Amino acid sequence: MVLASIAGPMACEIRTVVDIPVVGYGEAAFNLAGLYGRRCGMLFFIKERLDFWPEQLKAWGLRERFAGIEHAGVSVQDVLAAHVDASRRDGVIERIVAQGEKLVRETGADVIVPGELPLHLLLTGAGVRQIAGATVIDGIAATFKFAEMLVDLQRMSGMKPSRHGCFHAAPDPQRYEQVLAFYGLQGLGERIPCA
Repeated sequence: MVLASIAGPMACEIRTVVDIPVVGYGEAAFNLAGLYGRRCGMLFFIKERLDFWPEQLKAWGLRERFAGIEHAGVSVQDVLAAHVDASRRDGVIERIVAQGEKLVRETGADVIVPGELPLHLLLTGAGVRQIAGATVIDGIAATFKFAEMLVDLQRMSGMKPSRHGCFHAAPDPQRYEQVLAFYGLQGLGERIPCA
């Protein structure tokens, strides 16, 4: 299962319910960043989520190599307009790259993760693979490759998600059914193979 959201909402919880690989865009991109450099930074355009990212990387166990976060210098409207109107694309990309250069210069980041998916798609579509010498992670490619690798490993070696500890243990089947019933989804659990 691929969650094409940088925050990977509910990925940990979903992993407790199913035995298939569950991979989120942000978790895959930041884990891969550690193989391309020592310190990774992030460009983003949703200012309201500034405080979210250091805590999220801490939860993923990746805080130590997180160099910092920098606003991309554009709004979501700018990014969407650049996707739709080719005449605006270069100007928006130039502003993003300038902010990426600032991120590299001020934090020492040698890898950059584009935050939101529209920002990522704009940069990869324009062929932006490096900014100021720092590698720009292709998060969508990383997410799908991680998912493929986990499927291959499960087939080859039988590796599955951990079931140890409260964060990884499968939910009690009766409690699981109670929660589904609360949301009006009775019987759904019978159609989904639980761990």
